[in-house]
Amino acid sequence: MSKQDLTEKQRRQKQAADTNRKVYAKYGGMAFTLAGAVVLGVLLGQYIDERVGNETPYWTAGLSLLFLLVGMYSVLRELLFPPKKDDK
Repeated sequence: MSKQDLTEKQRRQKQAADTNRKVYAKYGGMAFTLAGAVVLGVLLGQYIDERVGNETPYWTAGLSLLFLLVGMYSVLRELLFPPKKDDK
């Protein structure tokens, strides 16, 4: 194996590693988006339930479900319709 072949192989490995990092970052970001939406919904619902004085956490349940749906919409939109490279 020549030195040029070795550098070509290293270049392809580096390119594959860069691609893997981008994919991990993309899906990791989606996971944090979904988790963050649910946590925000729960915290906001708990705050409203405490302010209103509800014994049953209606606002917590409702807002956590609403924010879950919004987070799922955001993740599915990103998966099904990824942004074009020009948009970034």
